[in-house]
Amino acid sequence: MTLQRWPELTLTDWDDTRATVHMWTQIVGKVRLALEPRMVASFYTATMAALADVGVHVSILARPVEIADAVPFADDTVHHAYDPDAMRRFWLALVHGDRVLKEFRGRFIGKASPVHFFGSPHLCVGSCTVMPPLQR
Repeated sequence: MTLQRWPELTLTDWDDTRATVHMWTQIVGKVRLALEPRMVASFYTATMAALADVGVHVSILARPVEIADAVPFADDTVHHAYDPDAMRRFWLALVHGDRVLKEFRGRFIGKASPVHFFGSPHLCVGSCTVMPPLQR
């Protein structure tokens, strides 16, 4: 296997894009993201309208969670940055992280969840060992 170098991803270089994409992922979870700069309010409205157009009616908490000063999605005109190159580097970092977590999980004997997003744009993997009850 050829090891590839991890992409350079300095937070300050893409902080605005990261914050915007974080808001987008809070709206649609694992649905493909828009590939252009766009305000979160516009993205939210378009996403909900597209779902309604195909007969999918959803009820969600229409504001982000686990962040300070959460602005409802429909009112968020602050987050609008999108840097495709920064997102590609972030995606590559996720690919590498996925590989590392799968390697770690591969040596574990027990129950393990797949590598997945949890709440915000970060990867996680869970594992547990089911032990028989102690004999007294």
